Amino acid sequence: MSKYLTFEDRLEIEVSLKDNHSFGEIARKLNKDRTTISKEM
Repeated sequence: MSKYLTFEDRLEIEVSLKDNHSFGEIARKLNKDRTTISKEM
């Protein structure tokens, strides 16, 4: 599991947040750690 996010990952995070998904849900979908997602915000 890479802790780095690609541009596509960042787009997916943006779409998922607009759809009211939690950091945990997004992290599982992208196979990343939840803290990686929260730090990106």
